[in-house]
Amino acid sequence: MVLKLSDEVYAIYAHLQPASIRVKPGASVHRGQVLGLVGNSGLSFEPHLHFQISDGSLLLGAEGIPYIFESFEVLGHGREWKKGEMKTVPEIRKMQMPLKDEVVRFPATPE
Repeated sequence: MVLKLSDEVYAIYAHLQPASIRVKPGASVHRGQVLGLVGNSGLSFEPHLHFQISDGSLLLGAEGIPYIFESFEVLGHGREWKKGEMKTVPEIRKMQMPLKDEVVRFPATPE
């Protein structure tokens, strides 16, 4: 799914469940709105989301643009991470972007 944020900025969401998109083309969206449900397409056995901000609407035909999140929690690290290995107290990060292979969770309401 692709959201056009401005003439040269797009948000791309990949690996969503088939038929789970909850917005129609051309509709306005707002913060906190459910856009679709996370799936596990691709070479993955677990649900996950590929998200990027880019200068074009094609996942492989555009350049990524750096972005930051207001707030997120780091639950662990590594591709082999399992839910049972979650940190006792998640590390809260603000105004950053997750680093490679970090397992993160986004709070329902930013702090």
